[in-house]
Amino acid sequence: MSASDNPEIGPDSFLRVEGKRGRESGTNTIRYDSNSSRPHTSKFIVLYIRLAVYDFEKLSIQFVHRFRAHACPSCQSAGTLKKHAWYSKYYYTRSIRILRCMCIACRVTHAIIPSFSLPGTSIGTEEAQIYIQLREQGYGRWRASKVFSGAKQMSVNHPAGLDKAFRVAVDRAKAIFAGQTDERLDGCAWIASLTGETDQPMVKLNQYCLEHRVNGVCLTRYPIHLFRDRSSRIRVSHNHGVSRIFKLVIDSW
Repeated sequence: MSASDNPEIGPDSFLRVEGKRGRESGTNTIRYDSNSSRPHTSKFIVLYIRLAVYDFEKLSIQFVHRFRAHACPSCQSAGTLKKHAWYSKYYYTRSIRILRCMCIACRVTHAIIPSFSLPGTSIGTEEAQIYIQLREQGYGRWRASKVFSGAKQMSVNHPAGLDKAFRVAVDRAKAIFAGQTDERLDGCAWIASLTGETDQPMVKLNQYCLEHRVNGVCLTRYPIHLFRDRSSRIRVSHNHGVSRIFKLVIDSW
């Protein structure tokens, strides 16, 4: 069965469980290291790239070069990521391939999710962020959801699902990072207070989580959020500058 035949990853599916290996991969999974033992639970890495630039084949070919200094979000070891597998997910009605890598230090796998695609959904990050910001400005669901039009149109039930998913994500982050910022704030204002950045709140919240040994919480359905301490040999402080090893930007090939 191909990815297009799998109802779990079809374009009409809004919040899918990306962490379940069988559902996300179908028959499309290719393991680059078939001799290794089964890896630990799955996480993800945000790849900052535009849709027009994203190219799975080039990413796969250049993986070693591009990720040689990237830190594993789980154990924070640097230079320990290697290609592991791939699967297909939808960006609206378009099927895209997602590369999965594995850390050889802690054996946690990470899906490399392009920043234009919102993890756990088939919708775009930009449109989702505009929708949430419009809702926080007082716009109703019908009017705010006009951002999803044409080929990006969602079903009538999806806006309510997006509202709930974002609210749950912020509540989870508040519980994990309790006391680190003004608890009276909500939504995008709370994220901005936590991360110190006002643009792209969903992406910035996930990036902040990954830089602080927490799996991304924004619209994902991973059952485990806190990374277990598998290794004591690598410790990275969270001051400015060090965080750049957690962030990869590709503007061109």
